[in-house]
Amino acid sequence: THARGGGSREHQRLKADDARKKKDERERQAEEASAARRVEEAAAGAPRRAEDAATATERRAAEVGEAQAAQEQEGRELQERRANAMRRREEDAAERRMAEVEAAHAREEEEEAVRRVAAAAEAVS
Repeated sequence: THARGGGSREHQRLKADDARKKKDERERQAEEASAARRVEEAAAGAPRRAEDAATATERRAAEVGEAQAAQEQEGRELQERRANAMRRREEDAAERRMAEVEAAHAREEEEEAVRRVAAAAEAVS
């Protein structure tokens, strides 16, 4: 019976070792499967992340384009304001010249009238 008891303990130890090996193998397989799943998920997510990055790049490019367009528009508006101001100055100068010409004509007419009155007064006397 003693030998059989020893055998029984040996048998239990072997069974326990075997159970532990099976458990370790199951855990190793589960870990491998989990790792494979993580790799698959990362691989599946890569195109989406690339697409997201491309979309973000396109959005930034669009924002830069909009900012450039706004700057160009501001530049055009500034040029237009400058051209309008220059045109107004030219119009004002032309009006001043016309007023000066009209004033000169009026002075000439006045001087002519004074000469006629003086001549008439001299003819009367």
